[in-house]
Amino acid sequence: MIKYSNYLLFSYVILIFISTIGMHGSLSTLFIGIGIVIFVALSFLFLIIDQKFIIKVPPIPFYIYLLFTGLFLFAFFSYYINGRLKGLLVYGALILLFMTVRLQSIYIKNTDQFLIKLVFWISLSSLFIAVLGFFVGEKFHFFRYQGFYTNANSMGMFAAFTIHLIAGVLYSYNNLSKNYKYFCYTMFFIFFILLLASNSRAALLSALVVIFLKPYIEFSKSIKLLTLKISTLHIKKFFYFLFLILLFAIFFYFNGFLDNIFIKFIEKSVSGNISAGRIDSWIIMMKEWSFFGHKDLKEISDKNLVFGHSTWMGHLNYNGLLSLLFFLGWMIWMYKWAWKQLRAINNNKSVGVFIFIFTGYLINATLESATSTPGIITSLIIFALIYKRPILDNLYSAKENEK
Repeated sequence: MIKYSNYLLFSYVILIFISTIGMHGSLSTLFIGIGIVIFVALSFLFLIIDQKFIIKVPPIPFYIYLLFTGLFLFAFFSYYINGRLKGLLVYGALILLFMTVRLQSIYIKNTDQFLIKLVFWISLSSLFIAVLGFFVGEKFHFFRYQGFYTNANSMGMFAAFTIHLIAGVLYSYNNLSKNYKYFCYTMFFIFFILLLASNSRAALLSALVVIFLKPYIEFSKSIKLLTLKISTLHIKKFFYFLFLILLFAIFFYFNGFLDNIFIKFIEKSVSGNISAGRIDSWIIMMKEWSFFGHKDLKEISDKNLVFGHSTWMGHLNYNGLLSLLFFLGWMIWMYKWAWKQLRAINNNKSVGVFIFIFTGYLINATLESATSTPGIITSLIIFALIYKRPILDNLYSAKENEK
C-alpha cells in the first residue's frame, strides 16, 4: 500500500484552505463546493483502484443513513418548491465529504499524530492568509479590521477558527514537543490579536467559550456526585487554567486591546439595539417558518429584516423546518457521541480536539452564517476519522495483511 496517509493530510489541508479562502466576501459557496467535488472525485478514484472495486465501508449507524436520506430528500423538495438549489448543493457536498473521509479513515494508522500534523499545517495556511491580508487588505488597526476579507466578521470567524484548532490540540495533548508548543502559543497570540482587531462579537464569544471549555471539563471531572469524591488532580488543573485565563485577560485589558470591543457594546446598549436588529429578525423568522422554506424572504415581513447572522435561521427560512431538523439531528449526534467519549475515556485525546473545534463552530454558527466554512468542514473530517476508532484499527490491520 502506498503512503496514502500523507496524501490525505495534504488533501485535507488544501480542502480546508479553499474553504478558508472561500469566506472572502467576493466569493460564493460555489467556490467551496467545487473544491469538495474535486476532492471527492479524486478520492473515490483512488479507493476504487486500491480496493479493487470492493469498497469497505467503516461502521455508520443505520439511522444516520436514514437521516442523510431525509436531509437530501427534503432539500430536494425545497428546491422543487422554491427553485433555490443552494441547500441541495450544500447538504449534498457535506454528506459526500463525510462519507468520503469515513471511507478513507482506515488508511490512518495513528489518529493522534495525524491530527497534530493536520492542525500544524492548517495553522500555517491560516498564517499565510493573515500575512496576505497585510499586503492586499487595509493597514492593520484595531477597529473592524478586515485583513484579507471584505468583512470584519469574516476576519473574526477566520481568526476564531484557528484559535479553536490550536486550543483543541494544546488542551488535548500533554506530550507535545517544546517546539510545537511554542509554535501553538505564538499562533494563539497572533490570531487572538487579529480576533480582537476584527471586533467580531460572535467570533470572540466562540473563542471565549472554547477557552473556558477546558477548565469546565476539568471541573466536571473533579467532582463525582454519585460517589461524593473529589479528584485533586482535576481540581488543580481547573485552577491552573483559570489562572492562565485571568493572566491573559489582565494583559489584554491593560494594554488597551479590549477597548474597541467595550466601546462597541456600550454604543449598541445606549442605542437600545445591542443585537443590531438580529434578535427581532430571528423572532419574525421563527414565527413565519415553513416546512420547505420561503421563495423570497423579503415577503415574510414588512420590516427590514437582518439576514445572514444565524446559520440555523438561514436553514429554517431558506431550506425549511424539515431540512433544519435533519441537519441539526446530524450535528447533535456527532456532538453527543464525542462528549460521551470524552467523559468516559480519559485518553481519547482526538475526541477532545473535535469537541473544541466543533463547539467553537456551533457557537459562531449561531450568530453568523457559517454553513460552508472551515469550521464545519474540519469538524466533519475529524469526526469521520475518529468515530469508533478501535474498529477502524482492525480494518487497517486487515488491509495491511492483505498487502
